[in-house]
Amino acid sequence: VYALYNVSYAILSYPAGVLSDRVPRRVVFATGLGIFAAAYIGLGAVTSAGWVWFFLPLYGGYTALTDGVGKAWVADLLPEERVGSGLGFYQGLAGGAALLAGVWAGLAWGSTGRLPLLVSGFLVAGLAGVLLLAGARLERDGARSPVRA
Repeated sequence: VYALYNVSYAILSYPAGVLSDRVPRRVVFATGLGIFAAAYIGLGAVTSAGWVWFFLPLYGGYTALTDGVGKAWVADLLPEERVGSGLGFYQGLAGGAALLAGVWAGLAWGSTGRLPLLVSGFLVAGLAGVLLLAGARLERDGARSPVRA
C-alpha cells in the first residue's frame, strides 16, 4: 500500500517542476504544504483502511510539490558560485528537520497515539503554508519580503 506514495510522488514530480517554472515556486511549495496538512489530518482521522488508498497518494503529491521545487527555489535564491554549498546546507537542514520530526513522531505516537501527532503535523504545515502565501501577497502588493520567490 505504501508504494502508492512512491508512485504518486514519481508521477507528479515532473508536472510539479513544470508548474514551478510557470508560477512562483513559493506558491507551489505552499500548496504542497497544504496538501501535506490535508494528508496528515486525513491519515490521523481515518477509521477505515480504504481511506489510506486516498491519503497516501495525496501524501506523494505533497512530496512532489515540495522536494524538487524546494531545491529549485533555493537555487534561485543563491548566487551562482554558492549553489552547490547552498543546496548542501539546505539538504542538511532538511535532513536534520526530518530526524527531529522522526524522534518527535516516535515519542508522540508512543505516548499519545497517532491523532495528536498527525494534528501537530497538520498545524505546523498549515502555518508554514499560510506564512509563505502571506509573504507572496505582501511582495505582490509592494511590501518588502525577507524571502524572494
